[in-house]
Amino acid sequence: MFDPTVPGCFRPLTRQEIQKQRLPKPEPVDVFRDNAEEKLWKIAGLQDADGYLGLALDAIRYFFFGNKDDDNTFIEGNLYRYRYVDAFEDGHHIHYEVGKWLFERESWSCLLGTEPLHICFDEFVRPFRDYIAELFQQIEIRKEQAV
Repeated sequence: MFDPTVPGCFRPLTRQEIQKQRLPKPEPVDVFRDNAEEKLWKIAGLQDADGYLGLALDAIRYFFFGNKDDDNTFIEGNLYRYRYVDAFEDGHHIHYEVGKWLFERESWSCLLGTEPLHICFDEFVRPFRDYIAELFQQIEIRKEQAV
């Protein structure tokens, strides 16, 4: 510690000074706390090797934030074109299943704006991504069994 009364101007800290520095750490600041769209864009920067995270984020934007742009892959016609799946023939209606899953968890559309980024990802986006991956996996299994 800097102390001009000590030769060389530095001295070791006393036990009391060390204990004063051991205050509880403040809660982490979530810079995206109030902006759900910004959180989704931040999550979109994560690695997405199989593309299911991107589909999950597009679905959240589609159902909760009204993003019905032509480039949104979750618009019903685009979803099957981008994923090379004809879900109607395979007995699945991905658009309906995903919408049902999201509306059962509709409170998360509000919590995206209030919960920290890591909680939004762990408690909502990751399980949703896994759900979409499972739906497409079921379609692939049915196609293999049909052949």
